[in-house]
Amino acid sequence: FTNLDDGSYNFYIKSRFTVENEEAVQSIHFIVDAIVGPALRMYPLYQRVSQGENFSMYVYSEDVVDLAGVELHLSYPPSIISANSMTPGEVLSNSTIFFNTINYTDGTMELISTAENFTAYTGSGILAKLTCTALNAGLDTLHIKDTSMLRNSLNVPIDILGRVYGLIEVIE
Repeated sequence: FTNLDDGSYNFYIKSRFTVENEEAVQSIHFIVDAIVGPALRMYPLYQRVSQGENFSMYVYSEDVVDLAGVELHLSYPPSIISANSMTPGEVLSNSTIFFNTINYTDGTMELISTAENFTAYTGSGILAKLTCTALNAGLDTLHIKDTSMLRNSLNVPIDILGRVYGLIEVIE
């Protein structure tokens, strides 16, 4: 399996020799927790959409401690998708958003929150929801740029151990 998002899964399998000779269903439970934090990741990891379709992707923080400020810098393929909006997620619901912009020409999005009115956050959760429209057929990546930063309550940068991008496939 490729591009499985973090989560809990059940895999079911049944074998059959003939129509009359069928084995009982067997299952195995497994958990995907491949992202070691603190990290930033896109959800879902892979999304297939049709031209003209509106869809959402999410930016998650993974395993952060004492998160109090966020700078998200993202890039997307403007020839394949159009970004409509980037709204703060549950982690940033009580923070002051200082900057929230989309540059449609170069395919970038930025969201910057300040520590003002921000209750420090520990754990994993949604930083932002991206709403987009599929334009043209193609396959490309929505990137979390290296300039993205997380800061703690002392305004000290939190080392980001990983950035996991989202793959978008637009079909006709």
